Amino acid sequence: MLSQNQNKLELLQSLESSTGDSLFLHRVIHNGVLSGQISRSLADQIQDQVIQISHKLIKMRTTDFGARSLQQAVEQGIRFLSLGLDYAANQDIDKAPGLMSKNPLVKFFQIGNTLITQLKQRATKTIESCRICPPTLGEIPKAIIDLKPILCYNAYENDFLESLEEEEITIQKAEVALHGLQSSHRPISHLLDLNIANQQIDNLFHRLVYFRSLPKLQLFSSHRISDGELDEPKRITSTLIINLVLFGVVGFDNRALEKYQKTHSSLPSPEKRSIEVETGIELSKWVDQLFSDLSSPTQGYIKQYWQHCLHCLLNS
Repeated sequence: MLSQNQNKLELLQSLESSTGDSLFLHRVIHNGVLSGQISRSLADQIQDQVIQISHKLIKMRTTDFGARSLQQAVEQGIRFLSLGLDYAANQDIDKAPGLMSKNPLVKFFQIGNTLITQLKQRATKTIESCRICPPTLGEIPKAIIDLKPILCYNAYENDFLESLEEEEITIQKAEVALHGLQSSHRPISHLLDLNIANQQIDNLFHRLVYFRSLPKLQLFSSHRISDGELDEPKRITSTLIINLVLFGVVGFDNRALEKYQKTHSSLPSPEKRSIEVETGIELSKWVDQLFSDLSSPTQGYIKQYWQHCLHCLLNS
């Protein structure tokens, strides 16, 4: 019986994602077959239901019936199914066979499809809403220089969000701010991928709340680089940090930033690290003072983000 069940496993594994990742579904089946949790009858049912789901997905979503397009549709169906099972079992590989024996597999496909759809919608919302719009016509004084919105995400984060819209992920873990992406994109296939993506988006919305707390007229009265800036949020924050450190005021005068960079760029590494620690303590106090009305998670994020910007500033 074990040999027969393993043949069923091989049929499913032949549909493994081209990325080479071991999907939760495949690990569950492999473990269940070896442990006896998955019987020959259940292995047959899994095989049949996976084929049925794949056929339905091809009929619903595929317009190009070339071999590669059909293979992608099959892989997508299995990824969604595996993701839904991963979520329902809460990543418990021993719990999953029981769920599979009690529920049609299409239920887990639907869960996975919903999770992916929600993530894609959230990525789109982030691209559209994580920005500070310029003052209204009634608010605009003569000092306003630039009326383009300020994006609260950098170029790497924009690419990350656009990849999520294509059901792909380009990072291994969530960061305070992204400063690079993986060279190869991989399909969102695991609950861990979803958690990482959502945590990164959470960070961007913390940053949005932070930017909304800054004085808008001052932001748009400062000189901005019109084109080709990879990370405007970091530059604005670095400017704010230096104005606080040097003058004790909320300001966005780039001249202070340029002066600070010139005087600190040639310092030896030990001295830079010492300055970073001392200034970080001072900045933490500024966050407590300036953003006391924000939630603790957002304040915590601002402290981490300011520390990130300070580190980049001292080591640029």
